[in-house]
Amino acid sequence: MRQLCRAFLLAAITVAALLPVTVRAQTFTVLHSFTGGNDGSGPAASLTLDNASNLYGTASYGGGNGMGTVFKLANRPSGWTLTTLYSFTGGGDGATPLGGIIFGPDGSLYGNTSAGANPACNHGCGAVYNLRPQPRVCNSTACPWQETTLYGFIGGLDGGEPQGNLLFNAVGDIYGTTEEGTAYGLTPLTHSWVYRLTSDLRGHSYAGLISDATGNLFGTTYDGGGGLCYRGISCGTVFELTPVGSSWHLNVLHSFQGNNDGGFPTGALISDRLGNLYGANNAGTVFMLSPSGGVWTFNVLYQFQGECPPLQGPSCGPRGALAMDASGALYGTAFSDGAYQYGSVFKLTPSNGSWVYTGGSDGTAPEAGVTLDASGNIYGTTTFGGSSGCGVVFEITP
Repeated sequence: MRQLCRAFLLAAITVAALLPVTVRAQTFTVLHSFTGGNDGSGPAASLTLDNASNLYGTASYGGGNGMGTVFKLANRPSGWTLTTLYSFTGGGDGATPLGGIIFGPDGSLYGNTSAGANPACNHGCGAVYNLRPQPRVCNSTACPWQETTLYGFIGGLDGGEPQGNLLFNAVGDIYGTTEEGTAYGLTPLTHSWVYRLTSDLRGHSYAGLISDATGNLFGTTYDGGGGLCYRGISCGTVFELTPVGSSWHLNVLHSFQGNNDGGFPTGALISDRLGNLYGANNAGTVFMLSPSGGVWTFNVLYQFQGECPPLQGPSCGPRGALAMDASGALYGTAFSDGAYQYGSVFKLTPSNGSWVYTGGSDGTAPEAGVTLDASGNIYGTTTFGGSSGCGVVFEITP
């Protein structure tokens, strides 16, 4: 894997795109450059902050078994130190974690893998897992956490290959989506978890779900819907799942048409205190959906220029979720935008009824959105680039 990372690095000539720079008084710093060894490679998901400002994330490949890792970046006075919490084996624990990691109500970590777990499903259809520290004191310099597989997908009606972040509801149930187009729930019992099929989404989904105060779920599909974007592929949707008794009703809030509204969304949605939904898509738009009297109104807030012409394929726009600060400004990443066409971090600021774009010029193929802390620092990952070409964790400080 390390050789593959280096090969990509030389082919893409990404060194210049990862030098520390200053953009509008904001400083870009690489916190960790993945080597493709035990630390992993190819991080493709957003990061999670704990109360001590440590970062947690996943690397899709590499690690002790070449199947991906979960890592922690500790924020210490001497600098940032990466520790591999767990290396996937490709067996019942899964492989290739393309989604991020989150803290559950019990304070331990939860995530999913897109492969592994069930050998009856080709190379495995993925798993939902839990990670917690070893129950006894570990005196070794490398103390892997204890992994428990909560559910292994079989590739049937349950779907398979989950990639988006998980969601916990108020009573501790887990919700998620799969690439194969299902939304699912996992309910905890005393010693196990019970799988529930929530809905057929009628399109592939690479993003997780969010919920409102009444328990409705919202998400995106990469394809499906009524519009045709590229080579006859439908452009995707924004959807709502409403609980009706023991089942869920699927309501398509917007079907992308591939013109000015974009298409191919792969990132999760976010919401504000008024219930508005915000998202972005591969075809190069940032959008908002506003509810009023049971009707949702779709508006494009910003359309990327240059490498993102309409109907030219799902390639260059934002692939991850947006983040919002206390002032209502939006932050995100674009996959192959920016001064070097290797990706960028951007900010959209509301101003007099419109949105002002501020773009950066660093990174190499950022798949995920960014994470903000209380001080306004921005954290994120790029899938490639860095000293070995295997991706980085970066920080942008005000």
